[in-house]
Amino acid sequence: MNDRDYHALPRLSASGAKTLLKSPARYRHEREHPAKPTAAMEFGTMLHALVLEPDVFAQRYVLAPSFDRRTKEGKAAAEQWLVDNPNRIAVPVDDWDRVAAMARAVEVSGAGDLMNGGQMEHPVLWERDGALLKAKLDCLTPDCIVDLKTTSADDEDGIQRAAWTFGYHISAAAYQEAAQVATGKTLPKYFVFVQSAAPHDVVILEAGDEFLARGRALWDRAVRTYAACVAFDDWPTMAAGLSTNKLQPPRWA
Repeated sequence: MNDRDYHALPRLSASGAKTLLKSPARYRHEREHPAKPTAAMEFGTMLHALVLEPDVFAQRYVLAPSFDRRTKEGKAAAEQWLVDNPNRIAVPVDDWDRVAAMARAVEVSGAGDLMNGGQMEHPVLWERDGALLKAKLDCLTPDCIVDLKTTSADDEDGIQRAAWTFGYHISAAAYQEAAQVATGKTLPKYFVFVQSAAPHDVVILEAGDEFLARGRALWDRAVRTYAACVAFDDWPTMAAGLSTNKLQPPRWA
């Protein structure tokens, strides 16, 4: 299943759950008006293709050639190149070199051993508690689930903070449930973090019990909320879920 068909499915995913938990109204709006991917998101997609599906990478991406558009010949060559490559994404040389270096860093880090024999970009569709659900696992092996992430954090503490901020505990719980549906087993979940800046250090971390437990509680809440929203076609705003109308100092303050 390609990305376009997968994203078009009217089912709740882990990324959708993170938005739904903030505001069902925002979730519905984003489903009906999908935002254009950011440059960072597009780069992450390219890295996933190169590491997980190199054949797809070769079909989808190509190194952008350099033409001297100041000359008549250069303009003609550029126009002809576009005709010859209608369905491929031209990647600037800096990004091409960086994604290649990051992929090599992942390859030599030991992550390849984790992903050996795995099914890449594996979609899983299932239903629970009246909700239609979906997940696309970066890598599913008989022994574990592997998720590939880029990061700008420069130490493990920064990675831990980013993982929590971006809701990776929710996606870990959702993917573990998807793997349970697909295999009948509860598999450990590993994250492979590769730094976006050279020298592209790679950190491999397993999702811990408390990390998963907290993610599972939020994922379960999102599933129940989604089922109710669909059943009643009612998508409340963030204000409907607020417990108070007063501002208070945050707990960390």
